[in-house]
Parts: sequence; C-alpha cells; structure tokens
Amino acid sequence: MKYLLTIFLLLSINAFTAERYVVCADRKLNVVTKCVNDYLDAGYKTLSGLHAVTTMDNDLHLPNYFQALLKK
Repeated sequence: MKYLLTIFLLLSINAFTAERYVVCADRKLNVVTKCVNDYLDAGYKTLSGLHAVTTMDNDLHLPNYFQALLKK
C-alpha cells in the first residue's frame, strides 16, 4: 500500500506540468479536507472518492488519506 501512495505522490509532483493534477495526502483527515477544499475553490475537480489505506508503524495500523484532483 505504501507503493500506491508513493506512486500517486510522484505523479502529482513529476509527471504533470502546471499543477494540472494534484494529490492531497496526509494521516489526518482534517488536513486532507482543507487541502481538497482549497483546490476546489481554485477550480479543480475531484477524480474519485476519498481513499484511505492503513500502514504499519511500530505495530500500529495508521490510516493515510488521499484525494486526487484535476484542473477543470
């Protein structure tokens, strides 16, 4: 699952120019929500629903949330 999140982050940073495609990602849902709302206000649209994956960190299952957006 870490690979999936890494791929999304790399795509948002390297593969697309002029911030046409962005990914909001964090372990805290309220941080992702604020990021998504800021991009929605800037003219982006969501590509799908909010995604959540869990990762192991010191024997704890921690959630990671991410949302992909595309410039309209």
